Amino acid sequence: MVAFSGFDARRLNHVPDSTLDLTNNIIYRDEYRHPAAEGGQSDIYRADIHGIPIAVKVMREIGVDSDQLRGRLAQKIAREMKVWSKVTHENVLAFLGFCFFPNISHTGSSAQLSLVSPWMKNGTAVQFARANPTVDRLPIIRGVVDGLRHLHEKNIVHGDIKGVYKPLDLWLSTLRFA
Repeated sequence: MVAFSGFDARRLNHVPDSTLDLTNNIIYRDEYRHPAAEGGQSDIYRADIHGIPIAVKVMREIGVDSDQLRGRLAQKIAREMKVWSKVTHENVLAFLGFCFFPNISHTGSSAQLSLVSPWMKNGTAVQFARANPTVDRLPIIRGVVDGLRHLHEKNIVHGDIKGVYKPLDLWLSTLRFA
């Protein structure tokens, strides 16, 4: 078993269980004002809740220039929240809730619906492996497979496996199956 996060959501006991909206509990520090990671459709920012580091996944509104397209983006995010919130597994990054990320866009002030998860202090699995070249990769790969198996047992297909942020996103493209 390899657990990258070791994150215990009970550490956030200051946050009421009745809400997944973490907006008013999140502190964005000046040193984290730029994305820590960038994906194809989102940026990951570091922030804190009561001194506990978290990651905020901000979906980009690329080409979203109408209310109809914004509605579709909101539906996509809502669908991801619904699915992700039902998954609990040691090899799948935990979903903590959502927030409205403060953002200034070309249209003026806006707040973007964003997803919140634990901050992975070691970065992605790929970053971890690069920083620790002697680490045994087999347990990590087993963890990936266990996490994917869990998702597939729940009829969830992970559509973006590449090692950008989630602990289970690693090296599958380099695995060869006989």
